[in-house]
Amino acid sequence: MKLLITPDALDALPLVGSQEVVVLGADLEARLDGPSGTIQRRADELLVFSAERSTDPLASDGAATSDMRFKFDCTRMDDELIPCFDPLSYRPQQSSLTDSTASINATYFTAVDVPYLITVTASKDTRISTASKVLFLQEKEAFHPLIVFFLYTWPYVQLSLFVSLSDSQGVDPSSATYKWNFEEDGRELDDNDTVSGTTSDSVIIKPEAIPR
Repeated sequence: MKLLITPDALDALPLVGSQEVVVLGADLEARLDGPSGTIQRRADELLVFSAERSTDPLASDGAATSDMRFKFDCTRMDDELIPCFDPLSYRPQQSSLTDSTASINATYFTAVDVPYLITVTASKDTRISTASKVLFLQEKEAFHPLIVFFLYTWPYVQLSLFVSLSDSQGVDPSSATYKWNFEEDGRELDDNDTVSGTTSDSVIIKPEAIPR
């Protein structure tokens, strides 16, 4: 009979008769790579997490592929009783328990603006190790096109335009970004076409830059 034990349990082991004892040395070291911190949720985007850098000091090559198994889990840190995913049956996607990589479809998270704890548990024989990442999801910024109409007559003069945003349009004016282009030819304005630059809510277009 072969017994697998850890060093701290060796003294308490009652050895009777002829037995083969294999003492397990250093613990597994689970490592988790993947997105963390604040990220924007995009529909159907796959968030990929990898534990392939996990190590087993007892393996001949120290690699995670040496009979190690992996289980990926998610916990909502604001309330552990609330599930991470909708539907409830959804889980981080692995091809098998020996697959050190898992993906999560961002669409299935139950809420934004809350923290999620993504954890991988690596196991082998009687040894277990965990590693984790914290995600804070935000919705992807919405794009709100605003069309500004203007008429101009000869001779050409500098053209001054501006837009006005309000919270009722679903845009926070303080965090909005702007991109100006001509609808006629789809050309985007650059700083050489303007007097005031192109990144604010107003723009002054040089006469030579106006389509004729």
